[in-house]
Amino acid sequence: MNLVYEGIIMLEMKIKIDDCGGNEIIERFAGSLRSNCEKFGDENSYVIPKNLGSGIISGTNFSNGTSLFRYNFSFLFDTCFEFSSKEKNPLLFLYLIDGKIDYQPFEESTKKTRSGYSLLLGGKRIGNKIYFPKKKNIKLLIVNINRKKFIEQFTLNLKDGNRTQH
Repeated sequence: MNLVYEGIIMLEMKIKIDDCGGNEIIERFAGSLRSNCEKFGDENSYVIPKNLGSGIISGTNFSNGTSLFRYNFSFLFDTCFEFSSKEKNPLLFLYLIDGKIDYQPFEESTKKTRSGYSLLLGGKRIGNKIYFPKKKNIKLLIVNINRKKFIEQFTLNLKDGNRTQH
């Protein structure tokens, strides 16, 4: 995490996914801010400290290789989350309920503004940056699908329509 308090420009957090799911990412996020997350059943949550903004970030894993992230916050600074993985990983479905964000895959040099919903595919360099503007309310849901785990856990026989879930 890079944070410069004098002449604050950007709060930047780099979170290596390394094939972990929603719970672990929230733990790493909290750890990057030298803080702890709270566990509620199968969901990990992190409350944004007042010196950085307000709101909550939460995540949970499902056994079929999907993770759900819920962001409901406002940062005091322009903020960038950088996610990377060793795996040719995810399909990401972003559903922006409130606000606008900028998104930038590692292999691209320009940011794209997102609002509403988007389906994002993993690229050659595995990772992306999500930029959140300062002092703007953001409500965002992200469904992350780990292709490898998803395929291992779910099969669909198209010939007879029988579905088998492991």
